[in-house]
Amino acid sequence: WMRQRVDNRQTLPRMHINLSSQTLIASEHFRDWMSLLIEHVRLAQQITVEVTETFAMRNPAESAMLLQQIRELGCRVALDDFGAGYSSLSQLKLLPLDYLKIDGSLVRNVLDDPQDRAILDTVIRLGKALDLPLIAEHAATAAHVDALFAMGVDFVQGYGADRGAPLD
Repeated sequence: WMRQRVDNRQTLPRMHINLSSQTLIASEHFRDWMSLLIEHVRLAQQITVEVTETFAMRNPAESAMLLQQIRELGCRVALDDFGAGYSSLSQLKLLPLDYLKIDGSLVRNVLDDPQDRAILDTVIRLGKALDLPLIAEHAATAAHVDALFAMGVDFVQGYGADRGAPLD
């Protein structure tokens, strides 16, 4: 699908690919696979690879090397599910990231719960201080979308923004 769009000179949307920790850890051929994908599509800058906070923080030094390899291929990197795991905030600045993706558990009740709103505000300020664009998951309604943008989130994901659809 991606290659057909490129060959037909159609716009290729930004694609976010979630990679499991099993894929990242168990596959010694991961970089080769990514290289082939990038070579085949020829639009690495349109691809963002998402890795979970839990994976990245399990071994920050090793994760940083892997994430840097992904970036060297021309892709962007997002830290997914931020706020749901057990991150060490001091380690966060060591990871070569292009986005910080805020876990939906921090977004879900932001309209009604002042404590959730305060936690989300802190995460947003952290992301801004690290100069990372922020993506908020679970923007379930238009009111969520409006509130998240007003708080300083750069991008939203969820039914309040759009519904998933088949590629065609």
